[in-house]
Amino acid sequence: MANRPKWSISPLGLFPGWLIAWLFSLWFSSAGPWGLFLSGLATAVAFSLLYYCAAKWGDKSQGEFFRGIIIGFSAGLNAYLLWWITGWGLFSLAIGAILSASTVLRLSRSRRYQFLLGWVNWILPLSLPVNLPGILMVLTNLLFLPVAYLHPLFRPMLMRVELDLNSGSLTCYGGLVRPFPGFSGLNMGNLIFINPGFEHLKRHEIGHLFSLAALGSVFHYVGGIDEAMFQKNYWEAYAEHLADSYSNPTPLVHSIWG
Repeated sequence: MANRPKWSISPLGLFPGWLIAWLFSLWFSSAGPWGLFLSGLATAVAFSLLYYCAAKWGDKSQGEFFRGIIIGFSAGLNAYLLWWITGWGLFSLAIGAILSASTVLRLSRSRRYQFLLGWVNWILPLSLPVNLPGILMVLTNLLFLPVAYLHPLFRPMLMRVELDLNSGSLTCYGGLVRPFPGFSGLNMGNLIFINPGFEHLKRHEIGHLFSLAALGSVFHYVGGIDEAMFQKNYWEAYAEHLADSYSNPTPLVHSIWG
């Protein structure tokens, strides 16, 4: 692709992102129940403001810098939470380093790196608010699957499941639980839901999986709100641009996954 950029200034955003994550981790470690609630709320607000800034400047240098901050913030918090849960300091630092590497376009566009990022997402604390509901949705579909064979009226409950080893994702085509009305695909982390006949959306939804791993669940949900409520055309949302870069790479710098 002509004039395709291979570098961006996103890595520079890692340093303030790591610093913010460190400050929040200090707050978490010393907070009581109400303090944890307030710090969690502040974390959501901080991610939302950073999303707004990254989206406002899009593929300009400022937007790239803010995307780097989000990645550093998310990587730092994931590393801290993994260390708090497991007590494995070196392992947690290694995971934080893997996530931080997504600021480097040469790495983020690499299929080997994406393989690692997709599978690592299963264990990321900041991805649990997306992955856990996704698991429950899959289990619900499996629970009601036998009903689909009782009567033709219930045939829409039929579901086909596909495991993608290259991204660590599980895609459900059909089933009781489906994408929201007006949409044909839905990403819930490593669990993907697509209406039959729209199989071509799989790569786009996998792009959302990579974005979730690198930028966290608040970014994921804020992006969903952005495309559903604040954009005239949902595909113009910043989170959509990033996810679509896996299925439809462009010459822009924010074509992070492809």
